[in-house]
Amino acid sequence: ADKMNQFKAAVGDDVNVYILPAPLSSAFYAPAKYPNSIKNHQTCFNAIRDNLNGVKYVDALGALSSHIDENIYFRTDHHWQALGAYYAAQELARVAGTSFDSLDQYKVNSSDGVLGTYYTAFSNKDVVLKNNPDTMTWYVPNRTHEVTYYSQSGLTNAIKGRTLFSNTNGYLKFIYGDSYTTHIKSDVNNGRKILIFKDSFGNALAPFVLSSFEEVYIADF
Repeated sequence: ADKMNQFKAAVGDDVNVYILPAPLSSAFYAPAKYPNSIKNHQTCFNAIRDNLNGVKYVDALGALSSHIDENIYFRTDHHWQALGAYYAAQELARVAGTSFDSLDQYKVNSSDGVLGTYYTAFSNKDVVLKNNPDTMTWYVPNRTHEVTYYSQSGLTNAIKGRTLFSNTNGYLKFIYGDSYTTHIKSDVNNGRKILIFKDSFGNALAPFVLSSFEEVYIADF
């Protein structure tokens, strides 16, 4: 919260600043013997919210809490599924006062047999996880848009001709992972621009944010 307040003070009143803390799956599905995981999420996120000065809080924890019976997180990976990112992006759009496309305005793709980071982290390739792979679903925007990737060193040597999705079936499918800075132009035509500083949870937000902002820059910190 202190860092966000410093950032807001630096950019001034003419720039909207948002914070969207992304909850882990243990915020909702922690085993009974780990009840503090749920409590600690709530305590931490509430503390962030209550200590902001001029920064707009995006309550992804609350937004996802009403969808816990849906496929919002992987079982074999520590990230959220695209559907979880969708509900978080929807809450961002609500706080920002922008348009937001419903899921029926996307083309739905899926892939079975996906084994994520929990599986790959085990040197013995855990059998229980292997026998319970994920179905990964992703949503391709119908809106006209252009995506340009750049190296992390700066906005030079543009890489064009790529889509929002790589050919990988794991979480690296979204904007090719954390290896690039991403610029998206969409046909939403509202004059709104957003710069997103993110960890890997922000990757899955990219396809949905372009329905709210005319230009989107995404940079991994």
